[in-house]
Amino acid sequence: MKKIALILAVLIPFTGKATKITSVICGNWSDTTTWNLNRVPQTTDTVVVNTFVSFDMDFSSISPGMLEVTECGTLCGLHNYTGCFNLYGVVYINTFHLIYGISNSSSPSFNVLSYGIVTNTGTQFISTGSLCVGCTSNCQNCSTNNKEETACTQSGITQNKNLPKAFSIYPNPANDKVYIDGKNITEIKLVNVLGNEVLHTKEKEIEVSSLTNGIYFIEITTTKNTYTQKVIVRHE
Repeated sequence: MKKIALILAVLIPFTGKATKITSVICGNWSDTTTWNLNRVPQTTDTVVVNTFVSFDMDFSSISPGMLEVTECGTLCGLHNYTGCFNLYGVVYINTFHLIYGISNSSSPSFNVLSYGIVTNTGTQFISTGSLCVGCTSNCQNCSTNNKEETACTQSGITQNKNLPKAFSIYPNPANDKVYIDGKNITEIKLVNVLGNEVLHTKEKEIEVSSLTNGIYFIEITTTKNTYTQKVIVRHE
């Protein structure tokens, strides 16, 4: 296990306003079709990863740009990131080097293979999620060479339909159990952020006390439709 180093130097301030660029399909970082602006991210962009994105190249942000991985996003690839970030989804990279601003991670799975470094006076890194330096990751279908369509079905899960008012899922966040109220339910699945099935049942009471903290999705199948609802497991 490697430790994150903290080195103090000079402060690099935020200036100007960043352009936001967002991933809209599952694909490679270096592929223009992955992004809503039909171009690859630039150093001063706020880069929002909202799907499965294969991190197939090194990337550096400079102020006012930064990286954000949303709860439905996955960034996976053995390359290096430099700059400032906010991480809420699954991330697996080779190294990170934070050089300005305040970076936050509440990611349920933030794995860094080699090292993480924080430099420059005023630069901060706050982690309230799961962080492992020196670890590999089980993020699936992660290609650093080409786009894999199969990766799109494994992460960045979105709701099939909005949950009707006749259904309720509670409590959310949950500590030990999740209860589901509704009629004509034929099947219930619990899926993690990588698209892996954690539980398959017909019972309306789901035991989650043995699961790690993080984001999950409950898929409810009825006689007419399938609905997906995000739930958070958070053990006190």
